Amino acid sequence: MSLLVSIIVPCYKQAQYLPETLQSVLDQTYENWECIIINDGSPDNTEEVALEWRQKDNRFIYLNKENGGVSSARNVGLNLAKGRYIQFLDGDDILENDKILNQVNFLEQNKTIDIVFSSNRFFFSNNNSNLFAIHYTGIIPTIEISKNDSNQKEVLSMRNVCTICSSLYRRHVFEIVQFKNVIYEDWLFHFECSLNNFLFHFEKFENSRCLIRMTNQSQMMKHGNEDVKNNNFRIEFEGLKEKFNFNSKLLSGRNNIFSKNDQYFTNFKFLIISLVPPILILIKNKFLKK
Repeated sequence: MSLLVSIIVPCYKQAQYLPETLQSVLDQTYENWECIIINDGSPDNTEEVALEWRQKDNRFIYLNKENGGVSSARNVGLNLAKGRYIQFLDGDDILENDKILNQVNFLEQNKTIDIVFSSNRFFFSNNNSNLFAIHYTGIIPTIEISKNDSNQKEVLSMRNVCTICSSLYRRHVFEIVQFKNVIYEDWLFHFECSLNNFLFHFEKFENSRCLIRMTNQSQMMKHGNEDVKNNNFRIEFEGLKEKFNFNSKLLSGRNNIFSKNDQYFTNFKFLIISLVPPILILIKNKFLKK
């Protein structure tokens, strides 16, 4: 008997795209799923759309809550979820048909891996036949890390390796880690997962990508539009590093590329060191030691 997968769909002002998103759930070749639609206090007709789909198939479950943000909606969905595996899907994105089937089979065959993820493609609002490998803001969210990479914490200390919807998670991950209400909540979540020694793995399967819609209301665009003056993400991020006593060799290498007393680079240091590839840091360190 196949294992239940809980698909959690948070929705806020995405009613016009929600039917296409839910159709991609209904079209999954893996059939043992429940789909929990969380209306995060959306002012549009999200409830009407969700109830229509609940009538179509009783595997769709609907809950309305006060607006609290995508992290809050996902955590509410997790409290309702009954599945062995967890799939997240934003209310305007699409899963290719074999995505869940291939990832469930992979996790069943690879018991040491906690999170398997696939690649993404991006598309503009109403044309999912024309796919882009990069978001128009310049974001490339997928890094092909392997279960054999021993430096996963290092990688995730520098950037996110995958989008939430491209991943499939074992249920036990959420007994330890849940989402915090900050921007880049997915990166913070994945970094905390790595600090708790949950193992990530990228695997490329046919017909198993997540298709991410590019609109001003998409979660990825909201990250770019958020006011970050309170820097809550950085506070939480640094707090995790301190809690787990984590020191990144890669980050240290970048931070030490210039002298701390070099006043000429003070204002530009962060920008420059963020763009320096690690290989150049190694070359610089090698030659300066001579």
